[in-house]
Amino acid sequence: MTLSLVEDVTIETELDSKVVNTVTESFAKHLHKRSYEHDASKSSFDYLTGGLHADVSDKILYHTMGMLIVYLERSGADEVAIASILHSLELLAPKKEWQPYIDEMQSWTKGY
Repeated sequence: MTLSLVEDVTIETELDSKVVNTVTESFAKHLHKRSYEHDASKSSFDYLTGGLHADVSDKILYHTMGMLIVYLERSGADEVAIASILHSLELLAPKKEWQPYIDEMQSWTKGY
């Protein structure tokens, strides 16, 4: 049986599941809200590729961007869209800074 996301985080962090659920819900809401409210006319990027890095740790940023890439790949997005996300990562930091998160993924089971 597969554990829920909250159960996985609860086990990894050894925090109470109610705390994990509350924090996860709040984080997701504010991530969505900031993305929605971000005024892209005042910067050359949208929130996910331009503003998020100032609000979260590198680990959160790179895994969020990685999740976006997986979504684009699986939804049949064109290579230009995926390349755009990778380019945004390269503008934010050199590949050596985000490569460890790519390496971490190598042990994950890929779903289709």
